[in-house]
Amino acid sequence: MRTFDDVLIKPRYSEVETRDNVSLETELKCQRLGRTIKLRIPICNAAMDTVSSAQLCRTLYELGGLPVLHRNCTPEQQREMLEESGIPDDYPVVLSISVNDYTERVPRFNPGPNIIISIDIAHAHSIKAKRTVEWLVEHYPDHPIMIGSIATKEAVYDTKAWGADIFRVGIGAGSVCTTRIVTGVGVPQLDAVLECAQAAPGSVIADGGIRNSGDAMKALVAGASMVMLGNVLAGTDDTPGTLLEISGNLYKQYRGMASKDVAVSLTARDAQSVYEEGADALVPYKGATRDVLQSFCRGLRSGLSYIGCSSLDGCTQAEFIDITPNVTRENGVHDVLARQQ
Repeated sequence: MRTFDDVLIKPRYSEVETRDNVSLETELKCQRLGRTIKLRIPICNAAMDTVSSAQLCRTLYELGGLPVLHRNCTPEQQREMLEESGIPDDYPVVLSISVNDYTERVPRFNPGPNIIISIDIAHAHSIKAKRTVEWLVEHYPDHPIMIGSIATKEAVYDTKAWGADIFRVGIGAGSVCTTRIVTGVGVPQLDAVLECAQAAPGSVIADGGIRNSGDAMKALVAGASMVMLGNVLAGTDDTPGTLLEISGNLYKQYRGMASKDVAVSLTARDAQSVYEEGADALVPYKGATRDVLQSFCRGLRSGLSYIGCSSLDGCTQAEFIDITPNVTRENGVHDVLARQQ
């Protein structure tokens, strides 16, 4: 079993003359609806209240990614977030919902035709997720349904049979997720993406464990159509929260959505259902969100050029090479990442 640090992508002959011309256009296939959602870059933001905001969604829209509205707020506040972002009605946006309030949240949000409804639950291969998908299929049959988190092909087959269209893959891989520590449950992220993408080609979003563009490149080669970013975007200008100065350095808050801090902020009913599988953290201030995303995309274009691809088409034909910790040290990855933190 492998995760991102266990492999490198083997370089191939390339006729890409300039990386600037490499396309990052991607598609999310919704087989149930016979629809394809097309985007200019394969990036969406995590549905986290320390990442998702009206301005961040606006920036992601302007760059051609997929904006996600977090659910740690009322339906009216989600609607305000969308309206404040200024995203046109004909552009796809993800509405995050829970398995506890969907019968209230979705009607009150009143989603338009280009809203993707995303069921956000730690373990989506479950009866409560099944009921939620089936209710959405009945009441909102024309809306794409995203579901996560899942990590196995069996979960893809079952959730697809229930009516899900898009699959968010990753259990316990996030930097502020403690599921694997608390429960001992999970699947190494690279193998989870490989397995799920084979079961639902063109419909997988890799969610978790992506710290840099190299990790994202590996997820795309593994078959993901998009990557979901939390930690990468945390601490940038467009994320919620104020800047904190500590010992002369600037920070912003970043927290997992199953953390104790989130539980305190929820209503009494919702807080009782929270099992703590997330952490609270401060991340260094990173500057403009747009600059971070554009740099990330340059890394992806460069990665594609090394494997002879002028677009994401054909990138899954590249090969992974298993490596040892000695290779990681040889590349200086840990030192570089430490300096970036």
